[in-house]
Amino acid sequence: MGQHRGYLLYGLLMILSVGMSCTQKKIQPPLAGGISAVAQISTLAALKKAAETLRFRELGDKEVFLSVYTLSSLLQHEGGKGDFLYAWLRELLVRDRAILVSSPEQAEIELAVQANVLGVDRFRRDFPPFFYAEYLYGTLDLHCVAYQLQGVPHIRFTKDVQVAVKYRETFWFYLFGPYSSLEFLQ
Repeated sequence: MGQHRGYLLYGLLMILSVGMSCTQKKIQPPLAGGISAVAQISTLAALKKAAETLRFRELGDKEVFLSVYTLSSLLQHEGGKGDFLYAWLRELLVRDRAILVSSPEQAEIELAVQANVLGVDRFRRDFPPFFYAEYLYGTLDLHCVAYQLQGVPHIRFTKDVQVAVKYRETFWFYLFGPYSSLEFLQ
């Protein structure tokens, strides 16, 4: 009977140790001490995937004024996301032969891009001392509207782009790793 009690205690200890492993979501303020390299990898992968589908060929040889709106600009916080997104969109427009102008008065078309989401969520999963993993979900959600400014003002087109990327780093026994993987969720 005593031997069975030992197995029961051992089984209970194993169940408790599995139950004590944890998942943790880290929430960090924007640019807190800089953005980690893996967070940048997740964001950049989402932007690259979006660039594959986001085309502005219908704006080729047209004078375009680009406006970018992010949540951080609405909340009056200065951040690098708006500038980075603006530069990235300029590159896409030039790739598709649009002529960029510096003011709406010079433009035939205004392209207004609303960045609904551009960020990274970070989750940690560990099961001491065997397993540790960190997951980063890079998400991009853009809403683009092209307004005809000359003649009768109207909307020429709208485009929506949503991309989600999961980047994972895994360590075994806290010694072996990182084993990295990147996958597109949308």
